[in-house]
Amino acid sequence: TTSVSSVPNMQPSSTMPTTLPVPTTSRLPTPVSGSTLPTPSSTNITSIAPTPSAPTGSGSIPPTFLFPPDAIYINSFEQATFPDEEWSTEGDAVWSLTNEKANTGVYSIRSGILRDSGIDPKNSNVTFTTTPDFIGGIINLSILADTQMPIDDCLYFIDGIFGGIVPSSSEWEFVSVPLAAGEHTVMVSYKYNPLSQDDLPPPSGNTTGAVYIDDVFILSLGTPPGGSTLPTLRPTVAGIGTTVPTSVSDSMTPTSVSGSMMPSTGSGSLVPTADSGSMVPTVALNSTTAPTPGSSVTPPSSTNQFDGFESGDLTGLDWVVTGVPGWVVDQTNPFEGSYSVHVRTEDIPISGNYSQLDLITNLDQATFVQFYFNAPISMPFESLDLWVDGNFLTPLTTPDGNWTQAGAIVAPGEHTVSWRYSKNPGGAPDDVLETLPQPPFRIGEAWLDNVELIPSTSSFTEGFESGNFDSQPWILSGNGSWEITDAVRNEGTYSATAKTADIEPNTGTADLSIDIITESGGMLYFAILSSVSGPHDIVNILIDDTVVGTYADVQEDWFPGELAVQPGKRQITWQLVKNPGGLPDDIISTIPKPEGSLGQVWLDEIDFRSN
Repeated sequence: TTSVSSVPNMQPSSTMPTTLPVPTTSRLPTPVSGSTLPTPSSTNITSIAPTPSAPTGSGSIPPTFLFPPDAIYINSFEQATFPDEEWSTEGDAVWSLTNEKANTGVYSIRSGILRDSGIDPKNSNVTFTTTPDFIGGIINLSILADTQMPIDDCLYFIDGIFGGIVPSSSEWEFVSVPLAAGEHTVMVSYKYNPLSQDDLPPPSGNTTGAVYIDDVFILSLGTPPGGSTLPTLRPTVAGIGTTVPTSVSDSMTPTSVSGSMMPSTGSGSLVPTADSGSMVPTVALNSTTAPTPGSSVTPPSSTNQFDGFESGDLTGLDWVVTGVPGWVVDQTNPFEGSYSVHVRTEDIPISGNYSQLDLITNLDQATFVQFYFNAPISMPFESLDLWVDGNFLTPLTTPDGNWTQAGAIVAPGEHTVSWRYSKNPGGAPDDVLETLPQPPFRIGEAWLDNVELIPSTSSFTEGFESGNFDSQPWILSGNGSWEITDAVRNEGTYSATAKTADIEPNTGTADLSIDIITESGGMLYFAILSSVSGPHDIVNILIDDTVVGTYADVQEDWFPGELAVQPGKRQITWQLVKNPGGLPDDIISTIPKPEGSLGQVWLDEIDFRSN
């Protein structure tokens, strides 16, 4: 159930153990009637074509997108049909087919023209809809957001709930969105004047004020063996890490960040942004940009199995190399320490073959297999994929060349976790492959480091009565800091608190986070007291960097909150945000604060109960 006094309860399903939020506000657009996706066929769709790149100049043949051979839906809009059964559009201006810009080929779809339409905030939305008998998968979109804040912005929503921002860029961004079996919507929204400004600066000559989508495909997900539980997939934007939100809602007293349209419900209320209706797949990648590599190995918990390959070989855990013997431990590019395990495309002599690094495990409890990888590789030349017990989970690639943290939760028992590096997995003819252009980031090598087996989280309570953050594995980050105080508390002697005044930049955050690992999920209860006022400051509750609830006003008393924790590895964050819209000092200083707003939040009585 959802109430204004708690983060929405997202209970796991007995048949699909993980869920994604769904909307709780009617202000979000709804799909056009009849815009549904036919049930995908199990037949593989194969294409041999150059890798994605920008359209070539006049008189040349534009490259086409190489869709993965196991894609169950593809659309590069080259049939010049839009809208259709899968795609619908609505808003103050509709989307349309265009040949202005394309990731590959000739055509893409473009948001409606809203610049030069006055000062009122406006939307142009396009929605992809699946049918109730959709088998589930990951939808991947290439999106170019040619926008400029505060004039315009681009957001995307999953089943109506805010999924993320597509950053303004002159380059195409790769957005991946997980969808469980059943009916779902993925909406991309171009927003004009998202901050509801009375005046807007003149646009630069470098942006067109439009959003483009191209090269859409869906990959299905394998079924875990024996009903074992694997982690939930969450939306990702390639190359984008955690950032301070860049826009607020359509009111100057926002209750959510990043353009999410949530109406305020008055003093002391938590504005919910999710509840229990939409399920996501049971296999996934939990991925965030890794911290800057250091010169020494970060020690794991004394109870965790760990291999940073500092022995110089594959003896730290139960490793086996199958297929072509391409994986080797060397010093070419460690994440930390001196060694990592490394594989190269050139060490696999025959196209279509692979070298696979297997980790053999026998687990007493559900465990999160966490690792760091660096894979500047590109289809169709090569691929790196994560598998569990012979079931494909997700591709792994790092176009930015940075180390990335990822992982999967595995049920108790014997399992094999595999990193499969394949040469020319699509089977393109070698003479064709040799003529294809290569993206500039491609090296054709991959590295793996700091593999750790982290047991699931037991139930716990935290009242901060130790006077510090040492009783649980708390993570303090951001531009400001959380501290323990005895000045205000719900029960006991202490609580945790953060202040906007301690965040030095014009905009920034103070984050208090904890990682929770579960096979079956659980419930997290807490007490919170906020004294904030948007747009000066707000308090967000996040799961895996996605906002699921926001406080934006002065509470007169402590409020109880509850949060359903999905299976997998979840990072729960209480985040104080200063100036979430990034307004200039000369503008935000003119906006009055309500009486009693201290720019501060208190947290107490945290209680996690594992299912």
